[in-house]
Amino acid sequence: MFTEIGCINKSEEANRIVRTSFASETEKAVALGTLFRDATYDGWDKPNYYQYLEGIHRINQTLTPEKQISVYFTGENFDWANPITIEEYNKLDTLWFYTDDDSLMAAHFDLNFQKIQTQPRKKALVIWNYPHALNLQTSQKTAYKHTYAKYGDRLCNVMLNSMRMNAGHRPVVDGKWDAAFKVVNNPSVGFLFKNSPFGQNIFDLYYSNAKLPHIDSLNITYADVLTGFAYYKSPLDFVCVLGFPKAMPKDSMLIKEIYRRDYIISPQARDVSEEDGLKVVSEALHKYFIWNCANSEDENGNKIDNFEDVHAEKFNNIVNQWLSPKK
Repeated sequence: MFTEIGCINKSEEANRIVRTSFASETEKAVALGTLFRDATYDGWDKPNYYQYLEGIHRINQTLTPEKQISVYFTGENFDWANPITIEEYNKLDTLWFYTDDDSLMAAHFDLNFQKIQTQPRKKALVIWNYPHALNLQTSQKTAYKHTYAKYGDRLCNVMLNSMRMNAGHRPVVDGKWDAAFKVVNNPSVGFLFKNSPFGQNIFDLYYSNAKLPHIDSLNITYADVLTGFAYYKSPLDFVCVLGFPKAMPKDSMLIKEIYRRDYIISPQARDVSEEDGLKVVSEALHKYFIWNCANSEDENGNKIDNFEDVHAEKFNNIVNQWLSPKK
């Protein structure tokens, strides 16, 4: 398993943890929590990443060593244990974002993929987001495009059903796809985009940005940039979670360390006193938000006002326009 999130130099530690039989759930939570905290250079508050690592660990406990799943990260080489100033961090952040980090991700994948070719498990599942996973090149190649240049048709890229991130979380293709699946009760199904009416639709999942400035004007189809599609659940059933994992120990040492990193990363963190900064971090570590298309409340029933709501009524209106009888 390869992921976009995670510094490549943390892969060895991650593999040790997901293969270890811990004496207790607490010991496991400490190990996974430390990895969750240290695996990225920019901080990461998406607990599905913790859930992913914990899931790999749980599966590995049922397998013999030679069949256990390995995990590798394809992100930057960075370690918070090494001293770094604000100026040094900003230079690195700018370098990674504005230079060709897609080629770096592809190179990091290739490095460890080559290593596993001598092992019983030789295949890889790579989790990259967009635009990295698209078979696309505008001003620069995506990570998939770099990788495809070497491995060709040994690769395929599959899109999980999603919503448009650049249009208020509207359904893709103006709701046509979700309408089609709704008619047949939203089955879990996958298929190739080639020779499919789905693949002929204009690609509208992603939007132009500094790295792909002309994507909106390319008039490309889904089949042009993706091999296949997997429909798992209706977006109305999507659950969004934000916050540090509940199982992750949150002692004073963690609070101080997260504050130190925030101070380096964020100008806003430097605008308040250390006392207030530590308080903000402590409160943030203990918040755990869960919401979906029809619900924008946290686990205690408190309304969340600072997140973009994805309203079920709005979503259904877009989808149902294709299902209403024509007058």
